[in-house]
Amino acid sequence: MLNEIKEVVGDAKRAAQVLAGADIAAATLGKSVELAEEGVAYVMNGEQLFYHRTPMRAGILATYAVLKKTLETANAEVKLLDFDFDVFEHGMYPAVVIVRKIR
Repeated sequence: MLNEIKEVVGDAKRAAQVLAGADIAAATLGKSVELAEEGVAYVMNGEQLFYHRTPMRAGILATYAVLKKTLETANAEVKLLDFDFDVFEHGMYPAVVIVRKIR
């Protein structure tokens, strides 16, 4: 995953910072997409995916790097859904990432 982030941000030091600040969900998403035959759907913390509060936006960059690699290496389509309410009533607004591999 570090190499994918490096391709997006440009250098190894900054890529390591992004990876350190990112949510584990981005790494899990990347490995799941790699292993899936047809696709995956993930419910993630919307704040980590779209609205990370740090200036670097690590969650956004890490997830973008994973999805960018997926679109470049597999015949796939990606859908991102951002909810503006607490769907599960647990204090966080969710986001959904859907990756479908096209045969």
